[in-house]
Amino acid sequence: MKHDISTQDLKSPILLFHYLDMINRSFWNDAYDELDTGRRFCANSLEMLNYISMNPNCKQDDISKDLCIDKGCVAKGMLFLEQHELVHRKRSETDRRAYELTLSPDGTKALNELLSFADRWTKNIFPDADPADLENCRAAMKIMAKRRTVR
Repeated sequence: MKHDISTQDLKSPILLFHYLDMINRSFWNDAYDELDTGRRFCANSLEMLNYISMNPNCKQDDISKDLCIDKGCVAKGMLFLEQHELVHRKRSETDRRAYELTLSPDGTKALNELLSFADRWTKNIFPDADPADLENCRAAMKIMAKRRTVR
């Protein structure tokens, strides 16, 4: 069922978040479909790969907290990423119970494929968008994300 977004819809905070969620799910579903070339990416694994690239030497707890993903799901995702040689885990020097995570060369390659896909996907759903408008949208989303309530 197709729904047209009207100005009235955007006045409802619930609908605004519904639309954001629809865009988010659509992006990740399309990304898994296009990029899952035999790897069988598990839920959230691409998001975790992106997080690790932006936060080298992060720990699984950081991923769980910052992405609001259950610790068990992060552990499962890390196992997948490690088994497919997309990340390196090194025992932390400051906390012997934790591991620091970095991308492997294959992880960097997979991330570059994800970034390329994201660029194509954005251009496809916003074909006539002014790059400045998209940057303003990204900036607003970043502010919202930083101000979110952590579970």
